[in-house]
Amino acid sequence: MNNELIENIAKIHTTEMGVDRIRRNLSLGDTDVVKWCCSRILDKSAVIERQGKNWYVHTEDVVITVNAHSYTIITAHKEGELMKNIYLAGGCFWGVQKFIDQFDGIIRTEVGYANGDKADPTYEEVCNDSGHAETVKVEYDDRIISTSELIGYYFMVIDPLSVNRQGGDRGIQYRTGIYYEDESLLSDIRSAVGKESEKYDRPLAVEVMRLKNFYSAEEYHQKYLDKNPTGYCHINPVMMNIKKK
Repeated sequence: MNNELIENIAKIHTTEMGVDRIRRNLSLGDTDVVKWCCSRILDKSAVIERQGKNWYVHTEDVVITVNAHSYTIITAHKEGELMKNIYLAGGCFWGVQKFIDQFDGIIRTEVGYANGDKADPTYEEVCNDSGHAETVKVEYDDRIISTSELIGYYFMVIDPLSVNRQGGDRGIQYRTGIYYEDESLLSDIRSAVGKESEKYDRPLAVEVMRLKNFYSAEEYHQKYLDKNPTGYCHINPVMMNIKKK
């Protein structure tokens, strides 16, 4: 548990508005919110992840979000509540994951294979026309980054008119798509896609559909460009550091 957040635990604080919000989210009454959150952060079972400008602390039943620069507790809520999931296919998933990871509000990303016919395919099978799309599962806090914002960023790094091709990569696994499980996201998805389509004089080649299935990719694909900084990527490296201000 030796990491920056633990080492700076004494700096952690929150705002008056944050205290009220966290108490409501967790039904804490008059509990000292900072002490309560710090005790959870120090729990040996806590999983602490850095995404963008925030730390995300996952305990058995609670997620705590702490700004990594100011050590301000932004919010805390029960695990699974207030989080959204969306699945983005945008060509090679190595680059798409790296790009998405930079933004505040992104809790967790995972690369995998979506909407094919075969259960639990291997990378080799996907590359040989299994019908799956290389896809990034994105878990995000839509109070920090909205669904529309997230899709807007996604469109910054894809060619939405290209069919089964992004950059130099060709094949059905490189098709573009926005997949959802939660019907409540559909209005925002359609709005963002509609806004993007106004830039072109022909239909976009981006699928918008309910997720049929998603299978996690092999471990060596997860956070590939973090493990291999000089690895292949079809996305301009400049785009990996635009960060939401």
